[in-house]
Amino acid sequence: MAVLTSRFIRTVTALLTAVAVTVVAAGPVPAQTLQGSEYRVKAAFIYNFAKFVKWPEGSFDNATDQLVLCITPDSPATDAFYSLDNKVVGGRKLRVRKCSGVREIPECRIL
Repeated sequence: MAVLTSRFIRTVTALLTAVAVTVVAAGPVPAQTLQGSEYRVKAAFIYNFAKFVKWPEGSFDNATDQLVLCITPDSPATDAFYSLDNKVVGGRKLRVRKCSGVREIPECRIL
């Protein structure tokens, strides 16, 4: 019984050592990478959410009007949202713009 226990302990120790070496060798993941992933997920969520919105009559002047998504000028998610620019949502081209003032809000369909 002592041999089995000793072998088990050596096996577990070897596995834990291998895991520890792998984790250390992989190194830390920069926070910026994690934030970038978060923003891409948020942008994808907004894009997919927009696909399911039924826009009320009169929301657009004509069938060729673009769907404008406005973001704040200092948004850390700017790059993630700009990756959506020119995609099509419900037959309309999605345009991403920086909205720097309240006067621009009426042009936006998604804030």
